[in-house]
Amino acid sequence: MKSLLVVMLVATAGCSNDLPAASFIDKLRVLAVQAESPEMAPGDTTALHVLAVEPLVPSLDGGAPRPLTAVWLACALPAGTLTVEPCTIDSVIIGTDLDASYSAAADALAGGAASTEVLITVAVADNDAGALACVGDIANNNGLPTDPDHCVVSLKRLTISDPAQRTIPANQNPALADFYATTPSGFAETLDDGNGVWQFAPGEDKAEWDIAAHRAADAAERKADGTYEALSVSWFTTAGHLDGGRSLYLPPACNSPTECPDQLPEDGADTIWFAPTRDQASAVVDAGGVVDFWAVIRDDRGGVGWRSGSLRVTP
Repeated sequence: MKSLLVVMLVATAGCSNDLPAASFIDKLRVLAVQAESPEMAPGDTTALHVLAVEPLVPSLDGGAPRPLTAVWLACALPAGTLTVEPCTIDSVIIGTDLDASYSAAADALAGGAASTEVLITVAVADNDAGALACVGDIANNNGLPTDPDHCVVSLKRLTISDPAQRTIPANQNPALADFYATTPSGFAETLDDGNGVWQFAPGEDKAEWDIAAHRAADAAERKADGTYEALSVSWFTTAGHLDGGRSLYLPPACNSPTECPDQLPEDGADTIWFAPTRDQASAVVDAGGVVDFWAVIRDDRGGVGWRSGSLRVTP
């Protein structure tokens, strides 16, 4: 059968410029896949989590959202692979829930190798048939999706390394210390306590909010060459629009992480959110006036973390 990679390519083929920005959540999306920890030793077990999200107001076909289901697959990833293809349906199934785990074989490192990689594939569905049926349908449909808006496939590289041959500690996931918004008038609203409020914009792009997240103090680790990990954060929302779906944690006075790799990145990153007008909100904001936000932080070695939050419209 064709690779599940075809599914993702077909789903995006023929797209027009009228499609919503990647930072706007208008249907089922997988924003991140996390392994805790992202680097493990032979014989160890790591916990797997998926950040799967949906809009509060379904816009594809209406009706109440279905419960999310998931299926996890694991397969070998040959050394030196440049093009990564998802695990196929005949791979090892390691979970059928939104959380799973993977146990590395005690002999995962053959011939004294210092490390190897395993590919984790997760399919998430919000239809009645469920994720397992969705993957089966793909296998029986010549590798083509039968319900691409309701079944999403995502990949995760997992490193298995020999502790005795590591020159630095195993990689850990970066974390975010806080997640907040600043109103156009300069008042700070915490996003992840559920108490923050927003107001309808008086016109299109007439209300600019600063959305920010500080990284945890230990989020940027040193790599084997002595440089710091490059950290980035991706932003997502269910209403309005973001003036940039990705930001970098830059070293002080530097324009990019690669320009000053031996300097510790600053602790903050932000983007601008344009709040919707009342008319714009009517199609995407629920009866409670809630807008959801997500911030996903990544390092350049496979580590990932996230925080979610929301604002409720002022009565």
